[in-house]
Amino acid sequence: MIQKRINEDAVSPVVGVMLMLVVTIIIAAIVASFASGLGGGVSGTPTAVFTVSDVTTSSNNLNDVVFTHKGGDTLALGKIAVQLQSFGQTVEFTNANGKVTGNNAISIGDTLTVDASTTYFDQGSQISYKIIDLTSGNAIASGTFVVP
Repeated sequence: MIQKRINEDAVSPVVGVMLMLVVTIIIAAIVASFASGLGGGVSGTPTAVFTVSDVTTSSNNLNDVVFTHKGGDTLALGKIAVQLQSFGQTVEFTNANGKVTGNNAISIGDTLTVDASTTYFDQGSQISYKIIDLTSGNAIASGTFVVP
């Protein structure tokens, strides 16, 4: 009886090289998809820092809130909204409804005025605010203040 001896020494290195090649191609495809924008990436929400620089009242109710842009991206007035919330009441103001005024491009040092005279936030109320990017729906800045 004749026995054939099969030499399998080369199988293991070939399989290892093929696996490394497949992993390299997968990694390259992932990197290429993110580089070309197909992978989603960052949402594009602008960031900015705002402070409440002035709050006026009339007949013991909130009248105007003035926000000052302290740092971050320049914002388009028509692409933001300001939400004020207290005691479960949330009111949204935009430039489109005439309640948010300021420069068309709000940059560092500029102010943003919200006409909140139609709300019933009393003196002493703690108000939470959010400045929202209307394109993404995400908050740009947030904080709190007390109606004087």
